[in-house]
Amino acid sequence: MTTDLERELVAAHRIVAHQHEIVTCWRSMYVPGELRFVPLPPEMEAIIRSSADYDDVVAGGAPTLLSIASGNEALELVLYRASADGAVYMLAPVRH
Repeated sequence: MTTDLERELVAAHRIVAHQHEIVTCWRSMYVPGELRFVPLPPEMEAIIRSSADYDDVVAGGAPTLLSIASGNEALELVLYRASADGAVYMLAPVRH
């Protein structure tokens, strides 16, 4: 039995798989079933929210690609805020 949250995250994953180029890049590194939305750690969310450039991710809205760069370092995250629980999730490789 799947929950509303699980169905919502699967639907968001489908959107990302068809609309975000970064997932195409990740496909060369990961098996498709390894990419899943997982809870964004609170510490990461606090750092992201502290940026003056950050706009909050709308619950139930489209998944959002967030790019962070500083010096020679860069990070790209796909974020999604679920309407089922209001939490922010990030797309990440999950190995079984």
